[in-house]
Amino acid sequence: QLRQRKGRPLAPRMSPCIGAMMANRHRQQVASGARSKMWRRALGGQRWAAKVCVWAVLGAALLGAARVALGASGEFVGRPAPTLQSSAFVGGCTERGPHPAASLRGARQAAADRQRMKRRAGKPEVNYAMDEEGSRASPGSERAAQWWADNAQAGEEAAFDQTRLVEFVLGRPFEVIQRVLETVCVAAGMWWAWKAASPPSSDQDTGTTYSASLDRSTASSERGEVLRAGLQNMGVFFVKLGQTAAQRPDIVGDEIAEELKGMQERNTPFPDEVALRIVAEDLQWRGPLAPGVLWDGCQEPEGSPLLAELDAKHVASASLGQVYRGRMHDGREVALKVQRPGVQPALSLDWAVALLGARTYTTVMGSANDYGAIVDTVARGVRMELDYHNEAANAEEFATRHAFLPFVSSPGIVPELMGPRGRSRILAMNWYPSRAPRDVPIEERRAMVEKAVEACIVQLLVTGYVHADPHEGNLRVGDDGRVVFLDFGLMDRMDFGLMEKCSEGVRHVLNKDWLQLSRVFQDVRFTPTPMMRNTAYGKSRKPNYEPCTLEEFAEEVGIQLEAEAGGQSRFGAMATALKTLSSRYLMLTPPFVALLSRTFLTLEGLLGDDPVLAKEYNVYRVALPFALRRLFSPRTKRGKTFLRETLLRNPASKRPLPNWTALSGLLASSA
Repeated sequence: QLRQRKGRPLAPRMSPCIGAMMANRHRQQVASGARSKMWRRALGGQRWAAKVCVWAVLGAALLGAARVALGASGEFVGRPAPTLQSSAFVGGCTERGPHPAASLRGARQAAADRQRMKRRAGKPEVNYAMDEEGSRASPGSERAAQWWADNAQAGEEAAFDQTRLVEFVLGRPFEVIQRVLETVCVAAGMWWAWKAASPPSSDQDTGTTYSASLDRSTASSERGEVLRAGLQNMGVFFVKLGQTAAQRPDIVGDEIAEELKGMQERNTPFPDEVALRIVAEDLQWRGPLAPGVLWDGCQEPEGSPLLAELDAKHVASASLGQVYRGRMHDGREVALKVQRPGVQPALSLDWAVALLGARTYTTVMGSANDYGAIVDTVARGVRMELDYHNEAANAEEFATRHAFLPFVSSPGIVPELMGPRGRSRILAMNWYPSRAPRDVPIEERRAMVEKAVEACIVQLLVTGYVHADPHEGNLRVGDDGRVVFLDFGLMDRMDFGLMEKCSEGVRHVLNKDWLQLSRVFQDVRFTPTPMMRNTAYGKSRKPNYEPCTLEEFAEEVGIQLEAEAGGQSRFGAMATALKTLSSRYLMLTPPFVALLSRTFLTLEGLLGDDPVLAKEYNVYRVALPFALRRLFSPRTKRGKTFLRETLLRNPASKRPLPNWTALSGLLASSA
């Protein structure tokens, strides 16, 4: 050690090198002792040490998962991660050169960049956007865009946009870690409970086959209770997935689908006292809500009541809220939908967890799809569903656009019983006298299902305004015989180009024109251009795509659809067939499929309750008249050009002649 004596070192002739070494050693010893003392004070025992170790491990795991999910080399900078949406639609393989800043990061970082680019070489990249001539936004699309610009709350600026995932995670790392841990633990507990609990014994099995019916055909089991409770604890994002899966036993299995049906109308309720207090707070009401109905904290118990009557017990409990029945002083019956507490803050965290999972899956499996765009689409839809004033506007637009359908109805809005705009937790609607589908005879239920399917086909091909949540809890049989749609929070808008291409696809399926159907798949971005075949099929889990002819793919599509049960009568069967082909050919998943597939997969699941409908009902034949209506009234440039070339001979001439052969063919196909 160096000591000072009278301002001079003890060893004035000591070598500078040795002196520096001794000084450095002294500093290390002092620092080591200080660190040991500091950690002993901070930890204060083994319990805190264990907690620190756990958080350190979780932080390292999250960092590693984020590096894999974000597709970066650990460099969290402002440059957004490359996505499929930002890439040019080339359909084939793309080569990318090294990043311009690679030389500034050193030889080691440049080598890592070269390895990453090498892995990306040969990976197809696509753009889901349709070309300008084949697309045109449907009316009302600007309202959704304006809503998001005006109503995104503070703290959510980076949420629901996958290009800002890093910014969102770094802004709240501990919350994201906690949510990831909660989700993983709940999912693991669900899996363990499902495997550990005993399935129905063989002596209880009566040979009944599960079907995608409207209601449960068996009693609830202990495993089912764990499954439903787990999904509800995971959040509303996963509850929506469970409600859709309940109608698709062909995807998730018969037993799981049967157990999930309880989530469509019977979710775990929250206390009625909390709901009544929310009503009073949003409406700023100091007195009783109705004669004899006092809310917790009522300031004027003897004051005038808000309503003439109010049932203090909820009549239904949904994933986002609970419904209460009341009567206004003017005699109108109303339904008050009260939002479930704590739903909105957890949604952005659920989005981050789902997006991390989607990106990890895409990276590990080498998929060319941008599943992050689908997560964004669903999360944005659920976020808008939480704005009850937006849902009220959706309900009014739905009623206006489908007023020409005499068999479709929806309840009206009661705006005077709603909270402040942008943050209302109450949705007030007129009470529509109706019954649940499970409470009506089979004949009425069959008629209701047919009307609901036809109404959704009209939404897909004619109006372009699709109800994206038509499960059993949101469909009712009105006392006037009409099918009543409820819950307009989750809606989807169809581009005119998509409506025209879907109409063409309906014709091609009925005509068994698989080549033209394959071209429609390319136009709507279900498949790339050119078509890509997986040459590693059966050899490796990681795909290796090479171009192939469209005729080859069309032949495989025809074989698969003709072999698939319901392949030429159900939209869901086509989805299953394309899923089967996805192992051999590159199949894409555009974002609009997320909500649209939920609509028709759920509705076609309702057809399985009736053996007659399951066997004889053909969705494509029901859709054909509406498809021809759309084809004869195109809105896009490409659609107008196609119609002129189909119905006229020499359409470019000054006096084109009608093409009667083509016109008769179109009319014959609708017979």
